[in-house]
Amino acid sequence: MTETNPSLEIPNIHNPLETEPVSKLLKQFAIPSIIANLANSLYNIVDQIFIGQGVGYLGNAATNIAFPITTVCLAIGLLTGIGAAANFNLTIGRKDFTTARNTLATSFGFLLLSGILLALVVFWQAGPLMKFFGATEKVYPLSVQYVQIIAIGIPFFMLNIGGANLVRADGSAKYSMISVLVGAAINTALNPLFIFGFNWGMRGAALATIIGQIVSGLFILAYIPKFKLVSIHFREITIQLNELWQIFKLGINSFVFQLSNTVVQIVLNNTLKFAGANSIYGADIPIAAAGITIKINTLFIGVVIGIVQGAQPILGVNYGARNYQRVRDTFKLEMKVLAAFSLIMFVIFQTLTRPLIRIFGNGEELYFTYAMHYLRSFLFMTVIIGMHIGMANLLSAIGYGFKSALLALSKQIFFLLPLILFFGHQFGVEQVPLAAPIADVMAFILASYVIYHQFQSMPKKDLGTLPPL
Repeated sequence: MTETNPSLEIPNIHNPLETEPVSKLLKQFAIPSIIANLANSLYNIVDQIFIGQGVGYLGNAATNIAFPITTVCLAIGLLTGIGAAANFNLTIGRKDFTTARNTLATSFGFLLLSGILLALVVFWQAGPLMKFFGATEKVYPLSVQYVQIIAIGIPFFMLNIGGANLVRADGSAKYSMISVLVGAAINTALNPLFIFGFNWGMRGAALATIIGQIVSGLFILAYIPKFKLVSIHFREITIQLNELWQIFKLGINSFVFQLSNTVVQIVLNNTLKFAGANSIYGADIPIAAAGITIKINTLFIGVVIGIVQGAQPILGVNYGARNYQRVRDTFKLEMKVLAAFSLIMFVIFQTLTRPLIRIFGNGEELYFTYAMHYLRSFLFMTVIIGMHIGMANLLSAIGYGFKSALLALSKQIFFLLPLILFFGHQFGVEQVPLAAPIADVMAFILASYVIYHQFQSMPKKDLGTLPPL
């Protein structure tokens, strides 16, 4: 550990996460997180809507092909942000403020460095990447055009993704929300102007997105000297390998989940391209339908992650302080909220399918037929998806990052990926979306088993605050 100024320590800080009613805290932290995540989701959804109206379903297919770039950014940003936030809350619970400060410094340093490196790779290798992601001949030029501009905003996008979790962990959930809302509002306002007003098409959508991301990233940077639980300055931002390793251990679940999403999407796009070419739909319609389903699903996942992020600091601080009953109470309440919301979204997905798809533009009837079938089938097990994410988050929040990563990896790689290949090559393009609900059920059963044994091993009584490490 690096030497720190003792005057900056806060030895007797009162933390409401250890005393306030759990229901009040969950509402206080979850609502801003939900709003922020929905706003973050709008970056891609707004692009998809305006591109669908201004360019057509080939434009939607292009953004779907480009979407793995976003998931890679999310993987690294959440690996750093959620891992650092979890470690920050655990160390604050243990009153270890030196480690908490080092965690902040390292996380911001890594977000900036990795964002710049990734931006350079994406810009210079846009063409080969789009081919690898499954672009068809018609979609390829649109996707390359879009991605080369999107690359410019990657460092700010990752700073916002990761930094927003740290701002929230510091107790400033509203500031975290505002930083995302400002960028999303700018993106939403500029999209129609650039696409329709200036007739810039895909370029306009990409430019609107990166301008919003830059503003959001600057908001996060402006918060660094304002942290409340510990003091940190820009000159302290660095990368300490021991702290980075601890961050990675706690954030590995989010990284694995997003990275495995990327792998699954690449395989899915190529499977739909292959199977679709041998069907009445062709290759482009299935890829476009999958892209729309993913974007619609991001709204659902955005709310789920918001609830989960709202619970994370409560779980982490109280587990660090060994207040185990509050951990149990928080998790039970979180599961009830997730189950209720997931049920509502299941009904919406199954009954309002066509209106949801029409938001993203028009197409021939054959396109709507497949898109409706794909959305209903792929999201059929929505009711348990939210609870599965909440279970994985519990493990991450209390310091069991690798167990959490195993749950994410099992669903995406061990269950979903083989099922996509099996259905695509054995039964055709119409059966591909059935892979998702089967994988959801298998993953939920495994997660329930792991969580049950985790609670069985947790002490029944509170033990008092641990000393600093």
